[in-house]
Amino acid sequence: MFARQLHSRIHFFLSCLIAILLPFKQFGGVQILTILISLLCLNWLLEGDFRNKFQAIRHKLVFCIFILFYLLHVAGLAWSVDKQAGVFDLQVKFSLFLFPWIFATRPFNTEKLDQILSCFVLGCAFAAVLLLLRATYFYVFAGENKFFYEQLSFFMHPSYFSMYLNLALIYLLFCQLKKENTRRGHWWILIPLFVVVVILLSSKLGLISLLLILALTAGYLIFARKKYLLGIAGGGIMVLGVIGVLKFSPAIYNRVNNAVQAMSSDNSDKTKTESTAVRKLIWGASRDVISEHPFFGTGTGDSKAMLMQKYKQEGITGAYNKNLNSHNAYLQILVSLGFTGFLLFLAMLFLPLTIAWSERKYFFMCFILLMALNFIPESMLETQAGVMYYAFFNCMLLFSEKTGYGLYVPQQAWFSTHKLVAGM
Repeated sequence: MFARQLHSRIHFFLSCLIAILLPFKQFGGVQILTILISLLCLNWLLEGDFRNKFQAIRHKLVFCIFILFYLLHVAGLAWSVDKQAGVFDLQVKFSLFLFPWIFATRPFNTEKLDQILSCFVLGCAFAAVLLLLRATYFYVFAGENKFFYEQLSFFMHPSYFSMYLNLALIYLLFCQLKKENTRRGHWWILIPLFVVVVILLSSKLGLISLLLILALTAGYLIFARKKYLLGIAGGGIMVLGVIGVLKFSPAIYNRVNNAVQAMSSDNSDKTKTESTAVRKLIWGASRDVISEHPFFGTGTGDSKAMLMQKYKQEGITGAYNKNLNSHNAYLQILVSLGFTGFLLFLAMLFLPLTIAWSERKYFFMCFILLMALNFIPESMLETQAGVMYYAFFNCMLLFSEKTGYGLYVPQQAWFSTHKLVAGM
């Protein structure tokens, strides 16, 4: 009994550490996270009790789809020429295989899930404050402006950190808006911090996600909670904030304006490196590669090489010189694994979404929708910052106990317990 409690505490403690350190990719975070995930796996193996673990798995169909998706990447080595690149891709995506086993067989209950999410929020807050202090230091002592976009986002690409902050913001809003939640009321101070930092990061989809989050929150206050004054005031502040940011921040205005012009323009300057303009070109090239390898794709290791070849053939020098991938997770999977992998990927998104709806896991629904949106402009499963984040929260939230509205109501135990098979 003591050994089981010890393994359970280690399981929880390591999960909290992973949640805290997720925002610190550039600061040695990936290396530390790799160690922590290895320890989490080792603890799971040493705990044993595999027969009961496997019988305890909820949502076995979705679990099998998660595993099959990774195994299809392994099989994709068979029709890849560049085996070395394929093996590296498998290493990057290994969390997609590992976390389903760990969290499906040892799920958290509501109370511990709440604590892990709180750790993630604290990690995001600490990272955001450090970035602002760093930018202030450079501005005061070196006269350099590092308060904007990539200059600000030292730990990872702005698109990824914006996604992290938006998820943390959603959690904080859940904490503040749920009627039965009485904890973390003082955490409201972090809401304006995250909003400001997301604006400064100026990821276009990060800004769109932020506007959707704030607009839905205002709508919830007005239509569900009947707090008309608060909802209308919040919506008005949001509108004024958008106008103010676009008017008084030339850098953000130029990014938004360039994106609008790139999407509406028919000009296809293939030397461009502006993010929106180059995406239009590489999405077209990706579709050409997909049409040549429709069913099983180019293979796990050859997707980047085939895209580079297509960029070169079509004279897309901007994307070729920057060695860009598809910058769209859906297209990237179609390029690598064809429609076979794409259908599995869609099942990985939409089956959990239906489960989240049926079990009233509304925070989990927000996570899936946020990921589905962020998969559009970024190949987020091609980097550790995207894979670890997605696999960790997706599996932890999916396989947790049914929570309903009471996402913050403690349960009796922090992991599901089951009778020994021999004693049943």
